[in-house]
Amino acid sequence: MWVAGVDGCRGGWVAVLIELEASRIGRAAIYLAHRVVEILDMEPALHAVAIDIPIGLLDRPEPGGRLCDREARRLLGRPRASSVFNPPLRQQLSAKVYGGSLTKGMSRQTFGLLPKIREVDEALLGSTRGLFYEAHPELAFALVAGRPMTFNKKRVPGRRERVAVLRKLPAPWGDVLGRVLACGEICYRRSKIGRDDLVDAAILSWTASRIAAGQARSLPPAPPVDGLDRPMAIWC
Repeated sequence: MWVAGVDGCRGGWVAVLIELEASRIGRAAIYLAHRVVEILDMEPALHAVAIDIPIGLLDRPEPGGRLCDREARRLLGRPRASSVFNPPLRQQLSAKVYGGSLTKGMSRQTFGLLPKIREVDEALLGSTRGLFYEAHPELAFALVAGRPMTFNKKRVPGRRERVAVLRKLPAPWGDVLGRVLACGEICYRRSKIGRDDLVDAAILSWTASRIAAGQARSLPPAPPVDGLDRPMAIWC
């Protein structure tokens, strides 16, 4: 049974793939997908994919965004709560220019991610291939460490802090993901995959394994669904 943690990157999408064999890890690999549909089309089919991208979207604005976003911020506290942004409304997905009527109330950070959000939204339309679950790396790191991360992930102290958390995972997760990160540093140029992208995808592969094993929980526990019947939930 294969699972994957997926994060957007400059080259497309970076996936950390893990094969689960009974109660242990089998093979592990890194894959750079130029389009997210490549991950949906993988053979053998993935059992669970934890991806750092909004999936269920609101049709109308709510103060603070979706309930799952508000709960995630509450758990992370300052300053990591700022890593949880408000996704666009579904009707805003077609926006091409920032500052127009479609982007009213939208942050520049959200607008910058619109192509990725739109890509996943379109890939999942009418699709039964694979199982994508929205997840958030900062929630996963906080769960493993027992506290939110202290430093910004884009800075060297933040990356070191998160790699140290990965190594605290139960055996053999820490060793396997450590080797995966080292391989990624060698195999891929930073122009395609940032170091923080690799680290985020690695921790999300652990989240995906928890989802596959029925050990993960969703924020909120009984998530509402959007107009396409997709749950507005973040898994951790």
